[in-house]
Amino acid sequence: MTGELLNEQSTKLMFSSAILDNGELIPTAPGWMNWPLVGRVVSQHSGAFRTGFSSQAFIIPEEKFIIILLTNVSGGTNFPLVQKIASIYYEELGQLSKRETIADNRLDLTNKHLTLFKNLDSNELSKNSISDKFPKSYLSRGLKAALSSTESIVFLGEDDVSSRDINLFGVSIHTFRYYKLIGSRTLYTTVSLDKNNKVVFIDYPETE
Repeated sequence: MTGELLNEQSTKLMFSSAILDNGELIPTAPGWMNWPLVGRVVSQHSGAFRTGFSSQAFIIPEEKFIIILLTNVSGGTNFPLVQKIASIYYEELGQLSKRETIADNRLDLTNKHLTLFKNLDSNELSKNSISDKFPKSYLSRGLKAALSSTESIVFLGEDDVSSRDINLFGVSIHTFRYYKLIGSRTLYTTVSLDKNNKVVFIDYPETE
């Protein structure tokens, strides 16, 4: 990231979404998984060895912020711990499971999002709910299936971020809405909305 090993063009390629021949975006890049997380583009990768070691790398390329976690624990995921460490520096990256339920003043919007979650594993996505730039190919089959199992959602709050100049997939983000998803598993996610309240992205969910 200093330019000593890779030039600017190669570094940008490494921390950018890959584009398939059909024009669809996928999070996989040369060596990294690149995802928006509460409006910040993060790059991460994990690793493990059968004798009982695991690792997690977490990078915010734009900020040149890097966490590398090495443990002598195998199995599971180190991402929640890395996220907890990152939230010391970036408060908005704090775990959603720590949020309290609050009164929902936009039940109509919440119900639209519930319908969206339930239909993510199908082709029945309402154009009234999602942005034209919503990257359907970003979500794996397993992730779509997990989100589609949602039976109900709990509103955990929202933030107006229109003044923060956040751009995802070429769309300016106006609002973040935070949800607890209750289904076959309990998940937590952030939904990024444009100025017309259309969904631009659904963050990779946290687990309890």
